[in-house]
Amino acid sequence: MLRAREPGTEVEQVVLVFRPGLTAGQVVEAWAATVAASAVLGHALADDGLVPARPGGATRLADEPDCFEGWLEVDRTTPFPLGGEPPWRVRYWPAARRWVWSFPHALLDGRSIARILRGFLRRLAGRAGGELPLAEWQPADEAERQAAAAHFLKCHQGVAAARVDFGESGRVRVAATLGAAVAGALEAAAAASGTSAATIVTWAWGQVLARATGVEALALGQVRAGRPAGEHCWT
Repeated sequence: MLRAREPGTEVEQVVLVFRPGLTAGQVVEAWAATVAASAVLGHALADDGLVPARPGGATRLADEPDCFEGWLEVDRTTPFPLGGEPPWRVRYWPAARRWVWSFPHALLDGRSIARILRGFLRRLAGRAGGELPLAEWQPADEAERQAAAAHFLKCHQGVAAARVDFGESGRVRVAATLGAAVAGALEAAAAASGTSAATIVTWAWGQVLARATGVEALALGQVRAGRPAGEHCWT
């Protein structure tokens, strides 16, 4: 995930360089089949979730730009279409065999990205890619919410600033107040380094865990998500 220069704008860019031997037609056809098989790619973002999109979203062929990194930077600041068009774009440069898929962070979660790309690469290799329908999020029942609350409180004993509140909506809200000064410093550091505040926080948490446990190496896992899990989960 790369953060654009405008605050609050997060864009995913997937860049692939294909092996020699693939034709532009094969790439175009494989992606078109992937779009047809991946329900979320045929939808547009709306205030209340996803709605069926108007036809569009085909691969665009072009000549290699003079500065590819500069092109990526411009792409990260180019708005995605609204009003019913698919909120993603694909560019392919046949001479360089370079393929770029760009989409807003709110469209897909991390698992969906991997599954869509796997189907795309399988089709390029001449194999079946499979269908990827939309999957509605199943809300947690009362027993699951209570178990989650108990687990959270047990894991954060002694952390005075942390709390769990399910509220009337049934959604979990967890808050740990850092203050405006810390939040501002995180945003400034993220902008200066070309990343996101969430990335810095994840890195810092990994450092805390490593020092607290005294281990020489630590692997920190993170659940990736696009739209809020309380609404939909795209599989």
